[in-house]
Amino acid sequence: MIVVIQSSPDRQPNAGQIKTNNGQPVLFVVDPTQAPDDAGVCHTRPDAPSNFYIPWRKLVASYNAHPRDNPLGLLPACKLYRDEIYTQLVLQLGAKQVFILSPGWGLIRSSFLTPDYDITFDAKAEPYRRRKPTDNFDDFCMLPKRSDEDLYFIGSGDYLSQFCKLTETYRGARIVFHPEASPPEAPGCELRPFDCDEQTGWHRACAKALLSDAFETRTEEAQVSAPRVHNVEAWLRVLRSQAGAVSVQDGRGPEPGAAAIRTAIQDAQSHLAAYGQLMHMLRKVDVTKDKEFQQRFVAFHRISHRSPAWQTTYFQLLEVAKVTGTEFADVLDELWEETGRYEPAYASRLVATVDPGQPIWDRSTLTRTGLRAPAYLDSDKLKKAGDVYYQIRKWYAAYLESPGGQRLVDLFDEEAPEFQDINVLKKVEFTLLPNGQGSGIFEAAGTSLASIPHSA
Repeated sequence: MIVVIQSSPDRQPNAGQIKTNNGQPVLFVVDPTQAPDDAGVCHTRPDAPSNFYIPWRKLVASYNAHPRDNPLGLLPACKLYRDEIYTQLVLQLGAKQVFILSPGWGLIRSSFLTPDYDITFDAKAEPYRRRKPTDNFDDFCMLPKRSDEDLYFIGSGDYLSQFCKLTETYRGARIVFHPEASPPEAPGCELRPFDCDEQTGWHRACAKALLSDAFETRTEEAQVSAPRVHNVEAWLRVLRSQAGAVSVQDGRGPEPGAAAIRTAIQDAQSHLAAYGQLMHMLRKVDVTKDKEFQQRFVAFHRISHRSPAWQTTYFQLLEVAKVTGTEFADVLDELWEETGRYEPAYASRLVATVDPGQPIWDRSTLTRTGLRAPAYLDSDKLKKAGDVYYQIRKWYAAYLESPGGQRLVDLFDEEAPEFQDINVLKKVEFTLLPNGQGSGIFEAAGTSLASIPHSA
């Protein structure tokens, strides 16, 4: 179950703001020409060009992709509004199951770091704040593209129109709650009346009622769900219990010594420097046009053997993914449709570039984790590749939680303090595997990653 709830006009007074390149705070409105004259604030539309050479909306998306320590103090969408119902939804359903529909930003994740804005659908609001149905906004729609979970919407009026437009192609059922005696217009949606005495705050009461039912269901499910996996043996049992799961090699081996880890990190220094330069450029340039970035990327990821047409498509997908975010399965599908090539390795490189917390797929990773790539002639290879990538991610998550993984990260930070800020998963990849990015502890030793104990 995924829940989408309309935003609230009552925002927190400490809401953070995006700033111009000269440090001036930005307040997003519908019509800045009619906004109050305030010398200390830059009024602008979310989709207007910024003075960072990209639209403000794209800048906000980039900030979310690499927030670091969130220096601007932007609040997650679920905490931007004073009403506690948004936080309650997240606490009970989970952050990934809750989305907020905003007149300023569109359909955003509950965790999306959202700058302060002054945009509303209220017909009585001042013209500079009022968004009309005919206004053109490039709204976000952050719903998972492949989800077919039931999608519940709590909202009304122009929010409902915005919801219907943004979710028109959603795969699952869309259920719309409404308080009116006469059903609203919501093409393709299932309408469910909600009996409530309050018309203005009905969506809050509806969310509470939904939480009550959802909580009971989740409690029942929790009684039969498997415990969280903390070690390799338990994870292997879980994998084998799943229908169609790809097998993982058995076996346990010695934890790599500190000297071997330090040597691998030293060998990876030049590749780490190249990676740092590449990631520094990523958010500053249009990757579809910047030849220097393209040359660095091609050299680093070794894709020079792909045709210019293929590379053009690839960099177009990368530029879009910088703004919207992306999933491995979606990139794999896009490459298949646009180029006719089955490219799990290069799909993973694109995803891991946009989100460094995602792993690289290559022959070494598969061999060392004991996973098997689906055959090229397999008619269901795209779906199966997605399953394999999911299991690679699970392996890294388990290893990073293990004492061995934590020790490796600590040694990395000691040996390469200038690269402490890179994602912890990248620290593991640069150390353990060659991937063209270091010697790799297990390349020479011939040890399987599946043999590394995750717990003492």
